[in-house]
Amino acid sequence: MKGTGIWYNLETKETVDVSLSSHIKAVMRDPFRFGVTNWFIDQEYARTGERFGLEGSARSVILRQVLATSPWVRVRETKHESNQWTFEAWVPQPGLESEGDARSILVSLFPERPWMSEAKVEVRFLERINDAPPHDRLR
Repeated sequence: MKGTGIWYNLETKETVDVSLSSHIKAVMRDPFRFGVTNWFIDQEYARTGERFGLEGSARSVILRQVLATSPWVRVRETKHESNQWTFEAWVPQPGLESEGDARSILVSLFPERPWMSEAKVEVRFLERINDAPPHDRLR
């Protein structure tokens, strides 16, 4: 991944920086932390025949499962424009219901960057975008 990428836990305020890696690789390194299992990850990659950790449908299913079943939010800085951010969650949750909430999270994550209060923010709630529910084969 190029640019800043973070997993942010809305309940604990914990962060996992994935700027030098990727969101899927963080999940694969510590699946239990993100509410999935090694078995689930293995099954998705076996089902699709894809290589571990690469872009594809297995990765998409795994990330959607994390977002749908945990308080983790996927945060990414847009590659094409400075100070533009995307937040992905499954549904609105306390602490992330609007672009204003997302900006407040950015300010708390980057106190050394006062311009974050002016960041362009897009909040995506994937339940509204995807018709298919996440997999029920979590464990």
